[in-house]
Amino acid sequence: VNTGNNLEIWQNTPQQNLPLPDVQVWGRHGQAEHQVLLARADKLEPGDPELAEIERLMAETPDKDWNLTPRGMAEVACGGLWKAKHLLTPGPYGLIVPGGIFDGGYTSAAKRAQQSAAIELLAAQSFLTRSAIKLDARGDPILPIDFRLREINLGEQTSMTKQAYLEKHADNIARRAVDPLFTAYRDGSTLAEHMDISIRSMLGTLKRDTVTRGSKSAALFTHGRTVRAAALTLRRDTPEDFARIEAEEEIKNATMFI
Repeated sequence: VNTGNNLEIWQNTPQQNLPLPDVQVWGRHGQAEHQVLLARADKLEPGDPELAEIERLMAETPDKDWNLTPRGMAEVACGGLWKAKHLLTPGPYGLIVPGGIFDGGYTSAAKRAQQSAAIELLAAQSFLTRSAIKLDARGDPILPIDFRLREINLGEQTSMTKQAYLEKHADNIARRAVDPLFTAYRDGSTLAEHMDISIRSMLGTLKRDTVTRGSKSAALFTHGRTVRAAALTLRRDTPEDFARIEAEEEIKNATMFI
């Protein structure tokens, strides 16, 4: 595709006929502050002052502003070392990432995702003694913020403890247990909508990068349900596949889909 007329190719070719990068690595962030608070809230009894304080923090803190915890930083640092060892250097199956360096990538606007990106790439760079991702003319990583990599819209659940959400919206939890792919979170969206709107649009951008920049690989730093949506889209899983996969494959902190 590197013919000198890449922009024209991009503009005049149906997207479904354009190639994706050879390698995409979709990664979830490490443990974040709100996850610790929610785990603590699960152990508290109704009426406990500490539970009330956690509920206040959840309600008042924008989802994008939660930082990584020290444990989360360690998780993504391990992820960076794993990428360097298994993707960016030759192994039993050869070199997974062409050239041994990511051509580019994107991160969610959430602090925890941006911090994960910086720590993972620094850890990989330290292992390789060179940059793990291509740099621009100023020497900065080619890793722009992209709002499509946000977490799925969890609606009211974003700012509530599990206990409070269960008490208020037990019916919604029950419906999502029966049909998790097409049932929306209260005042939120469905995973299927996230796939159609955010993931397919993001894949279009990766195709553009392949055509206009010759990109062969990309590192994406995002959230658990977004990693799930990307995997479902790229694998072309059916709703029946999803029900099985949801039960068998947990998207833990720092999980990667390659």
